[in-house]
Amino acid sequence: MSTPPPGWGPPPQQHPQQQQPGYGPPQPGYGPPPGYGQPQQPPPGYGYPPQGPPKKSSKAPMVIVLVVGLLALGGVSAGVYFYLNAHRDRGTAATGDKLPGKCGGVSGQTLARLRTTNPNSRLSNESNSDAYDFTACSWQQTKGVDGEGTRSLSARIQELKGGHGKSAEEQTTDQFGVFESEVKAGEQISRGPLTIESLNGLGDQALIAVQLSDSAFTKATVVVRKGKHALVVDYSGWDIGVFSPKQPDVAEFKAAVRSAAEELLGKL
Repeated sequence: MSTPPPGWGPPPQQHPQQQQPGYGPPQPGYGPPPGYGQPQQPPPGYGYPPQGPPKKSSKAPMVIVLVVGLLALGGVSAGVYFYLNAHRDRGTAATGDKLPGKCGGVSGQTLARLRTTNPNSRLSNESNSDAYDFTACSWQQTKGVDGEGTRSLSARIQELKGGHGKSAEEQTTDQFGVFESEVKAGEQISRGPLTIESLNGLGDQALIAVQLSDSAFTKATVVVRKGKHALVVDYSGWDIGVFSPKQPDVAEFKAAVRSAAEELLGKL
């Protein structure tokens, strides 16, 4: 029987302890690199579904708050403006004007109470004629002294001399009627209610009228005759509310104008 050539046949049996060099349990340092065969983590932002750019936050709430704040600030500013404008001092600098002598019948205390301490020579004068002597007096507010709102005091004094078949007293009665007609005509000018009533205890004859207007402006007038003198005293103005004028106290105006008339008559 022939012998098979080398390499043919079953591999020769080896003793268990006679393994080929390089074989056996894995040696330290051998094997796949770290992470090999394990799932790889995608880089940040990579994957599915795709990630888009970050969403921008809405600025609408901020805009709304800003607009509301501006409106509120504008409202406050407007309110402050109207308040300051309404309450501004409407007086004028003290004039130191000297008025005609008969105007001195109104005391300084009364002028202060009526808040009309500033004499106005431009609206004050006196004149003389064969028929009568005439005196006009005017007082306004003094800035920084007489407060807010408006006040004005004026007076006309006429001293009749008689003539044309009438005594001075008779002429004074006629002049009283002229002044009364002027007061009644004021209703047509202001288009406001007018009340007229007799006034007792003042001169020989007297009346007091209160004229209201479409606005807050108010005027109280006293017309008096005493002997040969006819007298008209006007006290007018308005008070101030929060943002606009308001009607002053009518009773206060009536008392004020009467006190001025009483003092003027006492010096005639």
